[in-house]
Amino acid sequence: MRTGCYLCILLSLQILAQQNIPTPRWAPGCVLLSASLLCFGGVEQETGEPSNDLYSLQLTSTWNTTEPPWQLTSQPDLHAAYFAIAVLNGHNFLINGGRQNLTSTQSMDNHTWLYNVHEKQWSPPLLLNATAVPRQKHTATLGMHGQIWLWGGSSVPTIGDNHTEFYNTWQVIDTNIWTLLYPVPHSVDPPARVDHTATLIFDTHILIIGGMVYSHDVTNPNSGLTLNPISMSTLLLFDTVATTWRTITAGGNIPAPRGGHSAVLRPGNESVIVFGGATSDNNNTTLNDVFQLELRSMQWIAPTIAGIPPEPRKYHQALLVSADQMLVLFGRGNDQTAYNDVNILSISTWAWESQYFPDLDWLAGNHTLPSHGVTRSNSTVGEAHGNSRNPDSSTTFDNSGDAVGQEGGSSVSSSKITAGVIAGVISAGVVTVSLPDPKVEGAV
Repeated sequence: MRTGCYLCILLSLQILAQQNIPTPRWAPGCVLLSASLLCFGGVEQETGEPSNDLYSLQLTSTWNTTEPPWQLTSQPDLHAAYFAIAVLNGHNFLINGGRQNLTSTQSMDNHTWLYNVHEKQWSPPLLLNATAVPRQKHTATLGMHGQIWLWGGSSVPTIGDNHTEFYNTWQVIDTNIWTLLYPVPHSVDPPARVDHTATLIFDTHILIIGGMVYSHDVTNPNSGLTLNPISMSTLLLFDTVATTWRTITAGGNIPAPRGGHSAVLRPGNESVIVFGGATSDNNNTTLNDVFQLELRSMQWIAPTIAGIPPEPRKYHQALLVSADQMLVLFGRGNDQTAYNDVNILSISTWAWESQYFPDLDWLAGNHTLPSHGVTRSNSTVGEAHGNSRNPDSSTTFDNSGDAVGQEGGSSVSSSKITAGVIAGVISAGVVTVSLPDPKVEGAV
């Protein structure tokens, strides 16, 4: 009888443990809060649709990558993937946009949601001036004064509508006054892109690395317009104070062009570590290499990495969890193979490791804020309040490229351009293209 009871208990514990292991998925969002790693959503391989799971992984004790101590924390009504995510303070994170149902005729939602880690509660903030078109595959970067900078991304084609819009304009969520702002840079906007990374460096600058642009293939200028990766030698740098763009030419051992990669800032603004991604928009070109961009010299280096690397992947998550260890988790490999593994890279010895070691001092001081913390103030974002785009403004172009009509305002800086009309004007505003009906796997 006792043996049977023990077996029942062991079976129950095994089932409980399996329930706490995330299913394989790609395009989730992960942040560090309260000495835990929190991961939400993503496209589950089993269903092909966005998840509503919020998992936590504690970082205060040692564990092995074969048995990471995941806990299922929350399952809200919200299902999402390909959203942008940012930490606000020591107890809240925010998600914006994303694809909420890959097969629905209403597959895109403009909801911005907050999660409070102490109250374990989701809530949508009341955003003023929130009239912008929602996005997916964009980035969210927390600035120094409580503003979240959203850039890039695309709309989501719906069933029966095969048009996709790509964006190169800023939206800024000012969390001091919970208002959505539309700053106009004092320079020409770069071409729209998706699947890039955006990293705050030196407190006031946002570094854009990689991603896909809708353009001619550089190896075949006479080809049609498609999604193509940007050279990793061509970097974008945005000054959040002066609201100006700069193009930086990086040198060194330049990585292959890619999108869907990750970029992690090393302590002290020394360098950015890039992992993985894919060299094209199909399913069979994923990577598992590691490169480091030295920020002072803007030179790429390819460190020699010991140990067994993760499987090649894109749409994964990578975060620094100590002064020495970086996690790489989830993602999509070739042929839509999804992962739920946790991988650890030592950034001091450049080796893939299997054991996590907590760094409590680092967690106490560095796991939620930029290098000098977030100052709550009433400061504005550039000239966002006084010189703001009209988010509803659009310009339609005929086949000659001439503007034939304008809707909703006088600004043409956020124009919509019909793809296939003029390749040279893709850098202006919003690019509208026609693509096949969306598939479950999420390619745009």
